[in-house]
Amino acid sequence: MFAKLFPTLFTILLFLGVHSVSVAGIPHAVARKNTARDIPSLTEWSQTVIGNLFEATNQSDFESAIVNYLAATTERIIIDGEELTRQQYIDRLHNSRSTFTSAKIQWIGSVELQGDDGDETSGVVGLFFTVDIIDPSTGSSTPTETATCAFNLKIAQDPTLTDDDSRRVIQLNTVYTRVQN
Repeated sequence: MFAKLFPTLFTILLFLGVHSVSVAGIPHAVARKNTARDIPSLTEWSQTVIGNLFEATNQSDFESAIVNYLAATTERIIIDGEELTRQQYIDRLHNSRSTFTSAKIQWIGSVELQGDDGDETSGVVGLFFTVDIIDPSTGSSTPTETATCAFNLKIAQDPTLTDDDSRRVIQLNTVYTRVQN
């Protein structure tokens, strides 16, 4: 079904001004300006920070992943239709991480819309992926759960930071399902 709808969806997204669309990591359309700075695209940046979040193996890595992911002044976070504060979201992530020691992400697709005037450092990204979760109590390296996720991120420069790349998520809308394997 999705395969039949994708060409139509792709045409609509291009008409609406989407600059980059990919499925299974294969770019289908990219319209970028060349810049002097060598920075990752919004999609690459998003995949990196979310990957770091899911793949953190200790508390220090998890906290670092959060700092590099969410703006200190996140405007809105909606998880499965429920609006959360930034701290509630962090607590929920932390609590869910206590049930597994490792996770492997499989990126399925993405949609990227750069900010005003082709600004490569801000915009909106939609990511579609699965996460294979390994429960340490089983003593096996076989995934015990698989989560299928859709993340919609609004990304902007965080004016409180002085990093070379101070992009952070300012709005997040996520839907996911978890299935026991």
